[in-house]
Amino acid sequence: MNSRRLRARPVRVFRGLVVGLAVPAVVLSLATGSASAKPGPNAAAEADLPATVPAATAPASVPAAQRAAVLGTGWQKSADRAVATSGDADGLHLLIADAAHGYAWRTLATLSEPGIEADKWIGNMCVTGSGKRAVVVYAPRTFTNKEDLAARGGFTAIVDLASGAVRKLPIMTTLAYYNPGCGAAEQAILTQEGTGSQHKTRLIPLDTATAALGARVEVPGQLTSAVPTAAGIVAADNGKLVRVDAKGTRRVLALTTGVPFRLAADASGGVVFMEQHGKDQAQVRRSTVPAGLARGAVSTLAAGALTGMDVASGRGGRVFLTGAGTRTATALPAGVSTLAAPVGARPSLQGTLAVTAVEQSRQPGASIDPTAAQPFNVTATAIATGRKVTFSVLPTAAVPAGPAAAGRALSPAIRIAP
Repeated sequence: MNSRRLRARPVRVFRGLVVGLAVPAVVLSLATGSASAKPGPNAAAEADLPATVPAATAPASVPAAQRAAVLGTGWQKSADRAVATSGDADGLHLLIADAAHGYAWRTLATLSEPGIEADKWIGNMCVTGSGKRAVVVYAPRTFTNKEDLAARGGFTAIVDLASGAVRKLPIMTTLAYYNPGCGAAEQAILTQEGTGSQHKTRLIPLDTATAALGARVEVPGQLTSAVPTAAGIVAADNGKLVRVDAKGTRRVLALTTGVPFRLAADASGGVVFMEQHGKDQAQVRRSTVPAGLARGAVSTLAAGALTGMDVASGRGGRVFLTGAGTRTATALPAGVSTLAAPVGARPSLQGTLAVTAVEQSRQPGASIDPTAAQPFNVTATAIATGRKVTFSVLPTAAVPAGPAAAGRALSPAIRIAP
């Protein structure tokens, strides 16, 4: 069950920073000699930005005159919000867009760590059931080159989606697609993979409203895709979906073919997940999570090509089935619905827009400064009309005195070495 990781150049940081709490005494490498000079404005290779990258020429929102035709009726009163991330050498940018403003994209917060140089910041995010907060795990992409840093080296923060206020947490967690895992309420689960001789997975409950970390739950072996439910933590094991109690004991909730993935807690207290069948087929299934020790009742919701289906979460425990899979259930459970969006799309919180790509672009006629925030093209599909739309977004730095300024402050997971 290897997590998806990138490969990149080694990281270089300032003297004296030590990653604490999550990884056992991992000291980040020193920057030898004097600080490197700022790269010139034409150092495109440093930014991984080839000349073929498209120019950022699209509008930042759906033009006012086109909103009814693109978004459908009622967009003015919609409370829907789209959330996405983009990463560059400046940091991991959290971007939001509201339907009532024609999905005008803006930078809510930028996450980075002072003293750590990175050619690109990467990360994963989930949004709580209320839609009020995002939990983000972020790091320089070079951290994925080191086993310890990939397993327990991701900086972790909560971002208020109304104010942009950032609360960095005193813990470092796994850099993998399944971490963090949000539930249908305000709870989330953070994962720390086992490393080296530590053949244990550590699961940490998080109350996103208070930023309080719960007691760490250590489980022998490897678990992935942990999510919170009203009846406890549910995670993916080899050949089964399991429930994990406070002592780290796991009990089978449902037997599966291979390792289940894409776990999503729904509004009815169940968990929707995918499992692979054969070489290239898959099913989307759902298990109830009863109280006590009983196994769940399992039903199959859809079937199709492995690369042709996906599961995504929205506000209030809504779960969306995307892609071209064939629905097999005569009636989907409450809170679960199909969405006419391609595999890999990130639906907005109410599912009226699906972000299909966030790709780095370039400003026409402008030279490239790889150390600055880079423009991005956001491609999406309006679900009501099926219309595709592209936005151009240039992430902006947080105001130093504003609530998002903490996104660039030193994480409490870092301590200064003597």
